[in-house]
Amino acid sequence: MNISEKLKKCRLDNNMTQADVAEKLNVSRKSISGWENNRNYPDISNLVTISKLYNISLDDLLDDDRIVQHYKMQTKINHSNRYITTFFYIMNIVFLLLGYIELFKLFNINIILIPLLLLVNTVLLLIHYDNWHNLSNKKPMIKITLTFILHLIVGAIIFEFALGYGFVINLDHEDVNFINGFLTGKFFLLILLTISFTSVFFLHPTRKN
Repeated sequence: MNISEKLKKCRLDNNMTQADVAEKLNVSRKSISGWENNRNYPDISNLVTISKLYNISLDDLLDDDRIVQHYKMQTKINHSNRYITTFFYIMNIVFLLLGYIELFKLFNINIILIPLLLLVNTVLLLIHYDNWHNLSNKKPMIKITLTFILHLIVGAIIFEFALGYGFVINLDHEDVNFINGFLTGKFFLLILLTISFTSVFFLHPTRKN
């Protein structure tokens, strides 16, 4: 009996529907169906939860050469992906700091490519981050939303203050079209910085939410 057959049998033996199991594991019913129809496998954390839910040992569940090979390969992939994610996470911090310098023109430094580099790095970090299930609950999502909004508001207030005192640009001696383009670019950069700042707090490769 392969693991998909075992999962289905255990569920039926416990008088549970796929929806019941999905709710217990905080996954979709489609995921449960995929596991029971041999289309894919549960990850290690879900497998541990399943063994407790069905009161069956992990040894019994893993008594299938295919899934053992699957988890060995998955472990290698996860380790590789973790290194990649860590790299993009560190670069995210670097570009975040450079982004603040660019936003407020600190030290009279102008780094034109920072918005583009910040955008590319943030997208790559989001693509390679593999702990999204830890952020799917209501509490982490509220924290993420509040952090995003707070940073955006505080950043806008500080930028407006700096703009008013001429720290960023002298509005009295610039063309209107230039100023409009300048402010649009800065607003776009502030959005990117807000996403990047939020990522630093919530997308750490080893973070447990």
